[in-house]
Amino acid sequence: KATGLTFTEYLSRVRIEKARALLVNPNVRISEVAYEAGFQSLTHFNRTFHRVLGESPTEYRAALSN
Repeated sequence: KATGLTFTEYLSRVRIEKARALLVNPNVRISEVAYEAGFQSLTHFNRTFHRVLGESPTEYRAALSN
């Protein structure tokens, strides 16, 4: 109630924040980041990442290196 988000939305955002931190390391594959952040499916991870941040994990990582 304090965040204004449902439990699922909050959990997704927490997992995406963890994924963002892991994506800084270019030696870790995106699939490994997804599973490390707590997602069971790479497809679900990509969809959720895009919904929360407005870009794919690949686009996010590319922007970090620029």
